Amino acid sequence: MINPISAFKKQRTFRVDILTLFLTLFLISFSTTIWFNYDKQKESTLDLAKKFDQQVSHIIFERLDFFFKNFEYFIEASSVIFNINDSNMEENGPIGRYFYSVVENNPDLTRIYFSTKDGNGFSIDSIKDSGRTNYISDPSKPLPKDARFSVEIFNNSSEPKSANRFYKNAQLETVGTETYPTPYDPIVRPWFVGAVNHHELYWTPIYKFFVDKKLGITVSLPIYNKKKELVAVLAADLTLDVFSQFLSKQSIGENGKAFILNKNGDLIAPTEDPNNALISPKALSEAFAAYQLHQKSNFLFTSNKIDYLAHIQSASFVGEESWLIVIIVPLKDFFSHSILIQKEILLLSLLLLSISVIVISFFSKRISKPIVQLSEEIHRIQQFDLSETKQPKSYIKEILLMQKAIESLKSAIRSFGRYVPHEIVRDLVQRGADITLGGEKKELIVFFSDIGGFTSIAEKYPTEHLMPLLAAYFDGLSKIIIEEQGTIDKYIGDCIMALWGAPKEIRDPESCAARAALRFQIFLSKFNAERRKNQEPEFKTRIGISEGLVIVGNIGTSERMNYTVMGDAVNLAAHLQDLDKIYQTATIISEPVQSKIKDLFVTRPLDLVRVKGKSSAVKIYELFGLYKGDPTLCAKPEEIELCRLFTLAYQLFEEGKSQEAKSAFEEILEKFPHDYPTQFWLERF
Repeated sequence: MINPISAFKKQRTFRVDILTLFLTLFLISFSTTIWFNYDKQKESTLDLAKKFDQQVSHIIFERLDFFFKNFEYFIEASSVIFNINDSNMEENGPIGRYFYSVVENNPDLTRIYFSTKDGNGFSIDSIKDSGRTNYISDPSKPLPKDARFSVEIFNNSSEPKSANRFYKNAQLETVGTETYPTPYDPIVRPWFVGAVNHHELYWTPIYKFFVDKKLGITVSLPIYNKKKELVAVLAADLTLDVFSQFLSKQSIGENGKAFILNKNGDLIAPTEDPNNALISPKALSEAFAAYQLHQKSNFLFTSNKIDYLAHIQSASFVGEESWLIVIIVPLKDFFSHSILIQKEILLLSLLLLSISVIVISFFSKRISKPIVQLSEEIHRIQQFDLSETKQPKSYIKEILLMQKAIESLKSAIRSFGRYVPHEIVRDLVQRGADITLGGEKKELIVFFSDIGGFTSIAEKYPTEHLMPLLAAYFDGLSKIIIEEQGTIDKYIGDCIMALWGAPKEIRDPESCAARAALRFQIFLSKFNAERRKNQEPEFKTRIGISEGLVIVGNIGTSERMNYTVMGDAVNLAAHLQDLDKIYQTATIISEPVQSKIKDLFVTRPLDLVRVKGKSSAVKIYELFGLYKGDPTLCAKPEEIELCRLFTLAYQLFEEGKSQEAKSAFEEILEKFPHDYPTQFWLERF
């Protein structure tokens, strides 16, 4: 005779084997194909992307190199036109007229300087390119509409130093002038000093221009006479905006971006973020950090869960300072087409997989349906669902034997359930073990809540009227405790005793209990508003919260057990709840609880009290609300201020400064005349 259990296992294993075998083979074949295809496409695309970044970086390098060499050529060529023996180097002389033409035809050039070794000379810039619209000496006065050039004449020998500025039109006629004091001295500027010290063409580091306070660099060239004596210095300014405009014109895929950094990783260009959400400043700094760490020009990195390809090239365009050309492109710019293909393949695979699952499931279910139904019947028995169900149709002998045995089991349990409560047995079945007496020591949060004056309320209202209100009250508070991960130990009359930390350990149980206390008061406010509307009694909840080492577990006898806790923390929580009556507070917590939540919750010390059974006094605190977070649970600004002042006054008392403490409490009472704990303390003095 075939064992029914053995038959059950073989039948069930057979179904699982069918599903597992076919689905595993299908998944392996398709996943391998998809992975291989994607990996090869990714490898090829990534290689092309790296070459693309290198080409773009090389193009930017060549264009920048050409850009700087043009300016160097301009300065060197311009020095040739100087006639050293010609003393007429005024702004309208041949030199000046030449520079007017240069400034007008080179928008990238910000300003041209000419200064003799004594600091005498001039500077020329374009009004249009500089953006200046008003006189420097009188900002309220607009410049002439036809002003095209601004010329500043500086004479270093005059005292006090002043600047003479001329505004000229297209015909180089003066259309406006102004004179104003200025500390400007060309011979101490970086471009002058650098050119003189290096005796050759010189590029300054990035610095702030004197006139418009913009950041930029300057190329300068010392001019010597035939005796190798310094005669003058010629210079031209370039703002960093020029490089920003240059980089903005570089097309790097859909979302790629180019940057210029110095050797320390500081951003040189672009000077303003063009609102590229995919390449943030954080991504740029992480790319630079990866470059420093690995010293690779091409590399991948991830920032804010976005994958990027970066190419960094070192270059020396200006003097001795090294710049870095940085190209950053989101990988999705390169892989969008590949990803689209993979998605189509994946969708097709999922479709085929779905069809296969349906077909395989249909036939496997048809084979194993009777066994599955019997398994479900056994599960329902474990859940004490003993109702009549439709019996599976089968002609297999083993299945019929199992079916008959299950029906006998249901009948026996149905009879047994008349003697033993179902909940107790269900718990035993789910636990898989007998409940035994015993406990363990644990650090727990103990919570007591009580309805103030409930005895008086019970005397005034009939039981049939009061019980529904009490049921609604307990229902609301119990839900709060459960939502805050607490465990309700028991209901003692109108009191609720709850635990945090047992039987299930949780994170930050002190904060959970404190939030529950605050939510209690919010619930009670709404609850009482409804009671007032219906002219029913209102409840006032007093709460005590303590923390300590207690014994928790199944306590009682072998005949009757109860899961509960015992210890000083339980007695203290009950006592703290009683103290709410004395201090006319809503929630009092013990010092160990306060020490762990003081950074999150607004509290104040109330007193040192002696609890029955303890030799030393216990410090207690009042709970007000959160410092920040849920607005409904946050303390009001005036409550925060009251707690701050009250704490300072209490500290004075602890330090033995009774008179100062009394004065501090009196000041609090003037500001908060209805605060009872303050009145309570003043009555002590």
